Amino acid sequence: MGYKVYGGGFLYPAALALEEAVGNTTLSQPLRSRTPWRPFMYNVSFAYSSIDQFRRELPIYLPTGVSNPDFYEEGLTSLFLEYSRDHVDAPYYRHFYDRVTGVESPLAPEFKFDQHRAGTTWAVLFYDPELESEDPTGVWPAAIEDNRGYAWYRNRWQDENDTLGYLFADTNHHGRAWNSEEALAMSLFSNGTLFFHGPSTGTSTPTNYTSVIVDGERPTNNETGRRVAFEATLDDAYIIVGGGPAYQAVGLNHIHRHLLVDLAPGRAEGRALLSSLDRFEADQTRTVTWHANLTMPRAHSIDLSLDSEGGRATFLLRGEGDSYLKGWVMHPANASVSDANGNLAISTEVQQGDIWVAWVTGSGVPPAAEIGGSGMDAWLEVDGRRLAYDSGADRMTSGPALPPDDPSGYDAWRMARYGDLDDPDGAPAADPGGRGYANAAEYALGLDLLPVPYAGLPRAPDALSIAFARRVDSTARLIVEASDDLAPNTWSAVTTLEPGAGSWTDPSAVAESGDGAIRFVTVTDPAGMDASEPSRFLRVRIELP
Repeated sequence: MGYKVYGGGFLYPAALALEEAVGNTTLSQPLRSRTPWRPFMYNVSFAYSSIDQFRRELPIYLPTGVSNPDFYEEGLTSLFLEYSRDHVDAPYYRHFYDRVTGVESPLAPEFKFDQHRAGTTWAVLFYDPELESEDPTGVWPAAIEDNRGYAWYRNRWQDENDTLGYLFADTNHHGRAWNSEEALAMSLFSNGTLFFHGPSTGTSTPTNYTSVIVDGERPTNNETGRRVAFEATLDDAYIIVGGGPAYQAVGLNHIHRHLLVDLAPGRAEGRALLSSLDRFEADQTRTVTWHANLTMPRAHSIDLSLDSEGGRATFLLRGEGDSYLKGWVMHPANASVSDANGNLAISTEVQQGDIWVAWVTGSGVPPAAEIGGSGMDAWLEVDGRRLAYDSGADRMTSGPALPPDDPSGYDAWRMARYGDLDDPDGAPAADPGGRGYANAAEYALGLDLLPVPYAGLPRAPDALSIAFARRVDSTARLIVEASDDLAPNTWSAVTTLEPGAGSWTDPSAVAESGDGAIRFVTVTDPAGMDASEPSRFLRVRIELP
């Protein structure tokens, strides 16, 4: 982006002068058709850096290559008012312009209207006070791409709390420019903080990149990556880029970086859910690292802390104000997660594997997540959204979190009786009233439904029998068992009632009476009473689902 701005500061005025002076549109028309203002709109935030050496406040943008996060507009921001004038984008660009440098900008008056180079002059010539601006939020897609494998995303065009970022394939290399290999590189700005960035002028240092590092190295061979897939709707985007020849040179025969962008969690509050998946195969066992540069010069100060949640390693980045970025290492579970001199490193040592990382952005208190599954079958629910992986489509997926199941069976009984599924008094083995019956027995045997609790049960006949009541709608499994000596491994089933079955496995041993919600049960031991046996015992075992 910085290269385009610097060169464009000469090219775009020259093309416009050629058009205005002699009517020659050889340059200006192709430039207009490329809608060059759109990358500006996805790249430049409505937050501002500290005053630079010229005592100017500059917008913060997503830096690339050797750029710093300070956006030197080079006059193009105002010049694009003319280039977009007859395009359908004109009212949307005006909305952006007014907020980044125009009348809606928080800048001091002397810094408004693109004060770099001839920007103010272009503003005087081309700012149309009659044009009504329109907010592109909800009209423009969540992401755009260009023809060089660069993809940008943005959740809204509102204020300094917007979320915007990029993922690059870097499919072109310019050997005569101060270029850097940016295949698989990412950047992220959210809620006033530039979280992921790099490499600035330190292009030869691997840890200056937010990208993939292999055995401590990054491509330095002037090779390129590959664009693989790009899909975008109003609320989400899915981008896949490949390492191509660039990463083959450092030992990865194949690598694809997937990026899922889900803006649904809280666009109005500046929140977003994002997830990356690196799928790779190396020529031998190598240490592959998901690396984020958090320490770029002239960027924001970021506090990094590491923890765990739901059996997954987590990381928390705290930036400007109360902004946060909270992430989870979804896979592999044994990945090494470390604070690498202020940067974030997630590493695995394999020949073939995946690194799957998810994160949310916002301000205030970071949300807790619910996590389940294992390996690539893992899932995460956070901010009302559910993230998973679809192996058939080879895509990460996101959508509304699954609604909580209404309690049923024992949980419904527990909720009705104790009011809270987390109350320890409602545990199946608990007997909070000290009545000699565990909750599981009260539920399965319907003791709470009897006219006089724990009384009036049918009495056993002279044969060895056991009598009890059971709840008709119970989801518990009832097993009547017999033993000669009460030893743990000597119990054998006499008859069993499966949940919802309606009949026992050996109905000849069972007599039932009653109607409504309760049945009275008598089970007689078919083995009978044998004088040669010194003892015989029966019991009812209760299994909750």
